[in-house]
Amino acid sequence: MNASRHPSGECEQECDPLLFQDLPTDVLLSIFRYCNIHSLLRLSQTCKRINNIISEDFVWLERSKRVNVSNQVSTQVKNRSFSILHCKDRCRVSQNWNLGRYEETIFLHNKTKYMPWLQLEKDIVWFSRGRQILALKRRANSIATVPALSFKPHKEDVSRFVVKNGKVVSGGRDGSLSLWNLSKNRLLSEEKHAHNLDITGVDFDGQESIVTGSKDERIKVWRLEDRKIVLKYNVAAEDRVWSVAYQSGSNSLLCYGTSGLRPSKCPLGFFDIERNHIFSLTCNNLKRGAGILDILWEDLNTVVTCGYDRMVRMWDIRTLSCVRFWSDPFDVVLYSLASDYNHTLLCGTAQHGRVQMWDKRMTRASQMYFMNSKHSSPSYSLAFDATHLFVALDQSLNMMDFSGFRHRSVAKDYRNFSVLTDFLG
Repeated sequence: MNASRHPSGECEQECDPLLFQDLPTDVLLSIFRYCNIHSLLRLSQTCKRINNIISEDFVWLERSKRVNVSNQVSTQVKNRSFSILHCKDRCRVSQNWNLGRYEETIFLHNKTKYMPWLQLEKDIVWFSRGRQILALKRRANSIATVPALSFKPHKEDVSRFVVKNGKVVSGGRDGSLSLWNLSKNRLLSEEKHAHNLDITGVDFDGQESIVTGSKDERIKVWRLEDRKIVLKYNVAAEDRVWSVAYQSGSNSLLCYGTSGLRPSKCPLGFFDIERNHIFSLTCNNLKRGAGILDILWEDLNTVVTCGYDRMVRMWDIRTLSCVRFWSDPFDVVLYSLASDYNHTLLCGTAQHGRVQMWDKRMTRASQMYFMNSKHSSPSYSLAFDATHLFVALDQSLNMMDFSGFRHRSVAKDYRNFSVLTDFLG
């Protein structure tokens, strides 16, 4: 009876299953919303139709804003990025950062040990080595080994420099301050005796205002007048100054970090230039000697610092207090900072060329990267864009490329190290 009512052809047609790739597009998009980045990347490899749907930017747009490092949300990060990535590529590259998938290249290896500094631009990596400041042109997955520009602005080693609007402002170990014109490749102005000791911090607003800090416990604000550097303010910090930084988009407020050796005095201070007034924050829990080696303005109200207290700290100038902190999993000194001005902080440490990555939405360290070096070196300075990380070691400039991953390479995933150290601690 049943066979006569349902011919064999009709039964087979009714029993034919509906395959996943044959689902309507709107249904697939609804399913994709519940998938993480790793699952979506795997699904895109299953068939051509699903790959075409997943490759559309609207599938990845919101996800790409939430990923670490490669989100390219900030204008500052976009300006220093060699290329602007599609939304899907931002998510893919972020996976490489999170899992430790990269290719490392060593440049400018030298026998002499220095304390270098670097700054990253879209087309150029600026790098100081001894007395020299080098301009190294960037390529797709490399940098030029022969400098496009090289100059020596000081008689002794360069300690810090800032490149903005075609000018390079640098401070030297001899206490001198110089202003270099890049378009004419010549010294524009110089103050040979800007400080009595090493200049340890320099910042430049790109127009006419310069701030310097030194071991001589002085903070000085300078102005460019008729192509000359003129001293405007000479402020006593009452402690050795290690770092200085102007407020983002402003030259009326600056912050500075000291050695923290003065009792009952916070190592992070501020100078209001318009009112000629110094004030400091509340930090009763900091130990003596918790000096600040690097300062970074996240926005107009937030400052991030690192240094001898072995922590990355976030300060809010509206409440004049520390609002968040992240402890180094190996409890070592932290030398340098870099940010994507969204979710991610990278910090250079004092040992083994290690760079630590933190997600500001989490309390534990997200990942760590060890630079290839013959000996243990501090990461004196670092900078990154969506796909590359540049780190200045004492004898080399190291570059990590996260843009692609060759499957025969081994991922260097150290995420569990921080969990292990927390457990042992």
